[in-house]
Amino acid sequence: MKSDKDVLQQKVQYLQEQLAELRLQQTEYKSQQSYEQTDARRLEETISRLEVEEHQLQLLIEQGEAQVQTVDVEQLANQLAQAQAKKTDLEQGVIRKRFELDDLEGQAEDVAEQMEQARKKKTKSGFVNKPRLKRRVKSMRIV
Repeated sequence: MKSDKDVLQQKVQYLQEQLAELRLQQTEYKSQQSYEQTDARRLEETISRLEVEEHQLQLLIEQGEAQVQTVDVEQLANQLAQAQAKKTDLEQGVIRKRFELDDLEGQAEDVAEQMEQARKKKTKSGFVNKPRLKRRVKSMRIV
């Protein structure tokens, strides 16, 4: 009889363990189900917000298309012509400035050569003022 009682206790213990394990699984499944439901609601809300945003954007696009259609093509052509004229003027100004810069650089080189020649003549005549001449040459090159 003791062995039957032991066997029965072992079966009861086994069944209790099984029941505890099943309850734990049930809790985990309920928790997972709750998480999935919450996530599904969040996704549905996101979809709803995106649908509203999509609708608003579609309206803006339609309004934009209507506004674009009312733009005066002649006005745009005039604006383009004005912009091209301004661009041409600016390009010509840049070219003029480059020529002026080249001219100034040439003048600076001429002055530097003249100063060098004058220095050589003064050295031959016995009058030397080198530091002053060098300062002038340096200042001319900066310009």
